[in-house]
Amino acid sequence: MDMKRCISRPSLRLVTPMTAEARLWQALKGRGGPVFQRQAWIGGHMVDFVCQEARLIVEVDVAPLRTKALRAASAARTRELKARGYRILRLWADHIETHLEGTVAIIEASLKPPQAVVKRAAPRRGRSMAPLAA
Repeated sequence: MDMKRCISRPSLRLVTPMTAEARLWQALKGRGGPVFQRQAWIGGHMVDFVCQEARLIVEVDVAPLRTKALRAASAARTRELKARGYRILRLWADHIETHLEGTVAIIEASLKPPQAVVKRAAPRRGRSMAPLAA
C-alpha cells in the first residue's frame, strides 16, 4: 500500500516544516560562522533556532498572538529565556519568505555581542564640557 495516499493533506502539513522556517534553516546551516541548532529545547521551551555560542535565539512568528492568555504566556517564556542569558530575535515568516538574504544579514548582525553603551556624566550646572585652557 502506498503510504502517501493514506496521509491526508492536513495531516501532511503538520509533519512538514513551515516553508519559511525550512528556507531559513537551509540558509543558516549552509553558511560559515557560529553554528545554529534547529528546534532545540531550552528550559522546557522549544525554540525555532539557537546559536549557543552567541546566546541568540531566533523565533519565526507566523501571526500575531490574538489573545491575552497567549501574549502573557509568550511574555513569560521570553522572560525565562532572557533570564537564562539568551537574546531573542523574532522574525515574521512572510518577511523570511520575501527577504531571505536580508533576514540572514539581520541574524548575522545579531550574532555579535551587544555593544556596551558608554555614558558620559552630564555636566554640573554652570560648568561647560569645554577643555580647560593651559
